[in-house]
Amino acid sequence: MHRSLSQLEYLQKKYQEVLQEINDMESQGLSHTEEYKELLFKAGKLYSEIELMKRVPAYEDTEEIIVKG
Repeated sequence: MHRSLSQLEYLQKKYQEVLQEINDMESQGLSHTEEYKELLFKAGKLYSEIELMKRVPAYEDTEEIIVKG
């Protein structure tokens, strides 16, 4: 479970960084740029990965089953 937790934490950190970049661009009036749109897409992708990780059982348990299988 430790590995999947650290992956989840990493994704959450990246998601927060992207949200901060989005907020910065909005405050600078750059919400019409292509870079802004790319950041929105990246934020959506990270969000979906985070939600998926929350639903997936620990990878270590799955690997043990496959190896011992």
